[in-house]
Amino acid sequence: RGVSVLAVLAYHLRPDAAPSGFLGVDLFFVVSGYLMATLYRDLTPSGAGEFFRRRAARLIPAYVATVVVTLTAGAFILYPQELESARRSAMYAAGLIPNVGFWLHDTYFSPDLVRPLLHLWTIGVEIQFYLIFPLMLWLWRRSRTAVIALLALNLIACLVMTEVSARTSFYLTPFRLWEFGLGFLAAQML
Repeated sequence: RGVSVLAVLAYHLRPDAAPSGFLGVDLFFVVSGYLMATLYRDLTPSGAGEFFRRRAARLIPAYVATVVVTLTAGAFILYPQELESARRSAMYAAGLIPNVGFWLHDTYFSPDLVRPLLHLWTIGVEIQFYLIFPLMLWLWRRSRTAVIALLALNLIACLVMTEVSARTSFYLTPFRLWEFGLGFLAAQML
């Protein structure tokens, strides 16, 4: 996942030097699916609460701190319109759906917008996957073919949606599940 993050950082710092660095996000989601499948291979329905507790304990403190520090610093350095945009983003982040907020209100590559919480969209997608993961594991135990078919259909839906609304396929979890699923399948096959 570190390589994925470095690729994205390189892309944002020097797009001409790392023109495909944005693919680091996709790789991050695949690796996350793999890690989830290996870490929680033996997850049972009764263990789902512990699963969510551990994920929350790992992510939520840094997530909340990021939002609070960003808004606090933003109050001093952002223009009022930019601060209002950051506050709106923080509201979506509080609901663990920052990706939905950016889908509704912003475009990712607009150079004239200041969005200090934009990076949270990927964490929103990952958190939403965590909610789906126990269901994916449960379905895998009942019908591996069904999971593979659903992931293939999800990839097709993503490709179609990319043509219809690239912003939708970019930000929304339902069009990113196939990436987590690739990692999940790799872990199951190994």
